[in-house]
Amino acid sequence: ITIYLASFAQPQYASTVGFTVREEANGSASDIMGDLSGLLGSPVQGNADLLFEYVQSQELVERISANFDLVEHYSANWPQDPFFSIWPSAKIEDLHWFWNRMTRIIYDKSTGLMSVEVRAGDAVTAQQLARLIVVESERMINALNESARASSMRYAEADLNEAISRL
Repeated sequence: ITIYLASFAQPQYASTVGFTVREEANGSASDIMGDLSGLLGSPVQGNADLLFEYVQSQELVERISANFDLVEHYSANWPQDPFFSIWPSAKIEDLHWFWNRMTRIIYDKSTGLMSVEVRAGDAVTAQQLARLIVVESERMINALNESARASSMRYAEADLNEAISRL
């Protein structure tokens, strides 16, 4: 290890970002059923749980790669530092595997706090990648919330139409 660190290892910089996902509390009947199913042993996955999975997903890597050339950045020290570099011809699956080596995600379910540390070859890039993770995470959560709102409106309109027809 000492020989590797002294001869081959390139500097790494880390940027950490922390956030929490605020759940909407609307007290609908489906929420009550979700709470009951959680008590009965089949937990309902919340947005924070989905976000935890998303931050580790290939989809996130693809989205960040669309805004920032991850392969170019992480292959800059190839082959001098083979442990913390990726080969220049890496496919998306390889990049996803490497991304999960360069990020550390800690999620505390009891508080809902998620902490993501991303490592890069320079401090500016580490900060930029951390910001991109937050931007993509917000985009995903907002899309989930919009879809939930649209579904709630459809059900409410159907209930309203049924009540009007009964009246």
